[in-house]
Amino acid sequence: MYKLLIGILMLLAIGCGTVVFDIDTDISPEGAITHALTMELSSPLFIGVEEDTISTLIDDSVLPNTCDITHERTTIKVACPPVPHITLFEPEELDLNLLVSESEDETRYSFRAEQFFEAESLGMDDLELVQLTMSWTINMPGKIDQSLSNADSYDGSAARFDITPEDTRSEYQVVSIVRESSGACGAPTVQ
Repeated sequence: MYKLLIGILMLLAIGCGTVVFDIDTDISPEGAITHALTMELSSPLFIGVEEDTISTLIDDSVLPNTCDITHERTTIKVACPPVPHITLFEPEELDLNLLVSESEDETRYSFRAEQFFEAESLGMDDLELVQLTMSWTINMPGKIDQSLSNADSYDGSAARFDITPEDTRSEYQVVSIVRESSGACGAPTVQ
């Protein structure tokens, strides 16, 4: 995935452009991690570019084969439906950890990923000609404990990180808790 992003950034740095990169990550109650990805690239360079040329501009060999790439005038869009974590990222590209700990009345999910989106790590120290933004939404089971998480915003069981190459966080962390309680006639219910 980094190869694709670096190639796109270098291409856009030549002709000015914007990259909007969104990752939607789902953590299942069983601890499985999947990612859906959308990317929108805009640049005057893309005007009049033929469809077969797009595949030479974007190395789609690093994308899962379920991704769609479309081109409209000055914009190229990439959309990938949810795929398992190891399908989208190589282990050295995105170092993340999910710890699931269970006690008698609750299950705690601790998601942590190291900073991976700074200009230096992408090999692009000078991104002045490219506007680069990324949002990363982590959908967790249970209720998010905001006091133990460092996302920019929260909506129910979702935590959102708004990331730029200048982001100063060394890691992204989200903690959620599923509490079990007894319902009617002693049947367990999840809160």
